[in-house]
Amino acid sequence: MPEPVADRPSVLIVGAGIAGLTLAAALRGDGRRVGLVERAPALSPVGAGITLQPNASAVLRALGVHIPDGDAGPIGPVEVHDARGRPRMRMNAEALSAGLAPAWNVHRADLRRALMAAAGAAPTLGRGLVGVTPPPGGGPPVARFSDGTEEP
Repeated sequence: MPEPVADRPSVLIVGAGIAGLTLAAALRGDGRRVGLVERAPALSPVGAGITLQPNASAVLRALGVHIPDGDAGPIGPVEVHDARGRPRMRMNAEALSAGLAPAWNVHRADLRRALMAAAGAAPTLGRGLVGVTPPPGGGPPVARFSDGTEEP
């Protein structure tokens, strides 16, 4: 396998959502050079809140993702009701996560900001992947983008 070119990322991640940014943070922690591309022209706050269960928050903590106090709130008691409003399940998320990482509620935009900081890279915006071609004779595949550029 050829050595990576010094000024190019060793891994190119397509998509700067929660999964792509989490992967970027994990690979950066492994010492890899990571590039991020996102087809959206801007990273606008989309969606609403997301619940991070203890296993997810433990992974984020291990990756060095820091969500500032005030951007995330711990989950307390939870009740699930049926269509008639009768309680079907009650639990205390704080008690369930005791001794583990906490369960949190966080806005997606705040989570994305924390993941970008841990990834150490901002995505190149407005650049959608349109295809990947293996080069003849081996070597790294060539990625083709909506802006007409290509890179190995």
